[in-house]
Amino acid sequence: MAVSAKIDLIEDLTAQEHLGVVTALTRRALVIGLTDMDVGIIASALAYLDTQGYTYGSTPEDYPNLKLSNRDPAVHPRDNTKAYVTLSYVHFSQYEGQLIIGGDEGLTSRTAYYEHRSTLERLRTNKSKYTYITGEETPANEGDDILSVTYTYPAASKESPGQAGKTVTQAAEIDVDMDRGEIRLVGLIRQDWPEKFVKLMRGRVNYTSWFEGGPRTWKIVDVGYFPFDIDSTPITYKFELLFRHRPEGWDPTAVFVDPVTGRPPKDVNEGVNYGVAMKTVEFDRPAEFNDLLKYVGPEA
Repeated sequence: MAVSAKIDLIEDLTAQEHLGVVTALTRRALVIGLTDMDVGIIASALAYLDTQGYTYGSTPEDYPNLKLSNRDPAVHPRDNTKAYVTLSYVHFSQYEGQLIIGGDEGLTSRTAYYEHRSTLERLRTNKSKYTYITGEETPANEGDDILSVTYTYPAASKESPGQAGKTVTQAAEIDVDMDRGEIRLVGLIRQDWPEKFVKLMRGRVNYTSWFEGGPRTWKIVDVGYFPFDIDSTPITYKFELLFRHRPEGWDPTAVFVDPVTGRPPKDVNEGVNYGVAMKTVEFDRPAEFNDLLKYVGPEA
């Protein structure tokens, strides 16, 4: 008797819907015609379903948002030529099993599972506008982006007699709330030496715009992994990448400080001082995230 399967046994077909979208689906298949007499019957049942397209990550007809994440087989209690297999589908945003790297081939066009969070963080800056901080706007005149304060000493200043009658302008700093975003990616890699993957990713910043962020504003701040399938070749590891977004960028800035006042001069970034007394250092190594992680989401 040839192996075959009956899919969607009605009494075991269930689904979950949230806000009009089906987010989970459970199906049950009955595989018949199996000939193994031991635990091999489990492998045979799953192998047959593979040939019929019921593989991990597959999408059921009419439900493009779902991916097959679990297959739970059980031998029929009264007939060892049959096996029930429960097929569990989850929303693609919860699917962690997409293989995104194989050996040294690099990442494919789809990644697996991701979460995004956004919060605020206190930042001290000498920039006078948000758009100057992020680089979205260039000041019309050199130095207009630097926040400054001006004070005129009284004609007879007892506290600072040497400054009497003088007007002094200094660069100033303020504490502001800047938005911070985080993306956590979870997926699988096949790699004999996963540290190669870690070294490829850890500490990199995006070379070109990525996820609505300009160049060098996203950084991979954490990489973790653990063995997932030691029977595969190469070994399969589950990994997690944590990306952090800073609209002002990750490049540090060095600023000249007046040794007398302890503050940067007002014209620290003007005239002959432009690009000399204030320097931004591109310290972190860039990577083309659009090549490494081209697409996050359901299969196109």
